[in-house]
Amino acid sequence: MDILEFEEINPEESRMKLKLGSEEIKAEFENALTELMSDSEIPGFRPGKAPRNIVERHIGPNEIWRMARDRASRDAFEKVLKEKESTYTGAPDYQHTDYMGEGDYEVEIIYHSEPMKHDDKKGPDEHIPEQLRRNPNEDHQRLMKSGPTSDHGVQKMKKQKGNIVKPNVQKRKIPGQ
Repeated sequence: MDILEFEEINPEESRMKLKLGSEEIKAEFENALTELMSDSEIPGFRPGKAPRNIVERHIGPNEIWRMARDRASRDAFEKVLKEKESTYTGAPDYQHTDYMGEGDYEVEIIYHSEPMKHDDKKGPDEHIPEQLRRNPNEDHQRLMKSGPTSDHGVQKMKKQKGNIVKPNVQKRKIPGQ
């Protein structure tokens, strides 16, 4: 895989053009065909037991090459983002062309980039203002102090000699009944 172009269209949108080698797409073709063979239900064969050439002919080579092209493009996109330490939001827009297994393949991808504003030395919650942060220890302590109401409505089940027994629960009188 080669990166032919990588540009920021605007602060929230980026574009890249990748060149995928024929070996990468052929490997994905084999993976897709193997997966299709195990999942296929073709009349005259037990599920997942149809021969390779029958599955390929039944589904069609165009469709399998399309699956291979899509998988290879997606994997290359994720790899480039990891190398560039970039992230994205939403679904990327792949500008595909037909591919039938001959030569290398070029794909253009437009995606919405997610700006990274916080300092790398800070943790993931450091960019959240102090008054909005929650402390799990304080939440736990608050729940523990609230007493029996924290377990209200929860019945704990105990196993006794293979039988499940409900614990004794005191019924509370409701005024007016």
